[in-house]
Amino acid sequence: MSTVEIRLLGPLQVSGDGGAVVLGGPRQRTILGLLALRVPQVVSCNALVDGVWDTAPPGGAAKTLRAHIAYLRRGLLAGGAGSPIATRAPGYTLAVPAEWIDVHCFEYLVGRGHAEAASGSPEAAAAYLRRALGLWRGEALADCAAGQWAQAEVARLQEMRLNATEELLAAELELGRCAQVAAELIGLVARHPLRERMWELLMIALYRAGRPGEALHAYRRARETLAEELGMEPGARLRRLEVAILSGE
Repeated sequence: MSTVEIRLLGPLQVSGDGGAVVLGGPRQRTILGLLALRVPQVVSCNALVDGVWDTAPPGGAAKTLRAHIAYLRRGLLAGGAGSPIATRAPGYTLAVPAEWIDVHCFEYLVGRGHAEAASGSPEAAAAYLRRALGLWRGEALADCAAGQWAQAEVARLQEMRLNATEELLAAELELGRCAQVAAELIGLVARHPLRERMWELLMIALYRAGRPGEALHAYRRARETLAEELGMEPGARLRRLEVAILSGE
């Protein structure tokens, strides 16, 4: 069986025994992306048609889908990736191990990192989460057709990525790397100003780094941002953290 590596956490890339596989246009990439995301499940022809053409499939979409599958199979075979696309009623499946696909590796590593953090092992948690986040090369499914399914998957994966980033930084704080974490979080809160968990971690990092004034300034910035953007006050965790910093706890 040929080895295939499929990367979806960025522009779609496929490598086989012969190196990089040359893929077709967005529709073929979308088909392969859908099949890879659903491994080991069978994806029905109807689901693939919806994924490729969203809400406006052309006449003869089923026939066109079969043609795209045939082109994909030839391209994968020519690139040394074998014949991983199998026909299974009511559609197709990608017959490869999940660990050959970066999305599934990411989800596995995040799960291991979360488990290690929950068991009180921040060093092991940080190691797993760093490996997970290192799989990203840009926006997930970047060159697939931007239909509803892709938008939903991109949103889901991006949320997992941000949660994993926050959990990694929390583990790094437990390991005493306060100055480094603070420096990284300053950039992150600028890009994601509505994520209260990031503001919380920034305040903790600054306070533990001996910068309580900056920690309180971060709280004021968070409060102003949430009020302006959402018309709401910070949550209870942020408010309690401000009180703790003011009292020197």
